[in-house]
Amino acid sequence: MPSGALRGRSSERIARGVLIELGYEILETNKMVSINGEDAFEVDIIALGPDGGEFCVEVKADEVGVSDVRHAYTNGEVLGMRSVLVSKGFVNEAARALAEGLGVELIRLSEFYV
Repeated sequence: MPSGALRGRSSERIARGVLIELGYEILETNKMVSINGEDAFEVDIIALGPDGGEFCVEVKADEVGVSDVRHAYTNGEVLGMRSVLVSKGFVNEAARALAEGLGVELIRLSEFYV
């Protein structure tokens, strides 16, 4: 089984390909966001969507839970962008409902990708 870092990089590579196929333009990857001159957090992908909007994209190799949804939403809010999660799906109904309520889009990866 691949290490966590290797699996993460592989998931991000696959996510970039899926996003491009869906009409997104990749603007930046692994963007470090600074607040008051201090590195605060990293965003996996910044993309321009098919509708022209900017998206903050978080990639997860597995299913996402409530914490992942909150994380993606907060990153998007800080950057003034819409949020997207690329993953295999939601862990449970609470995560799906939260994503829907916050407007966090899910792009689902096939089970065979990662």
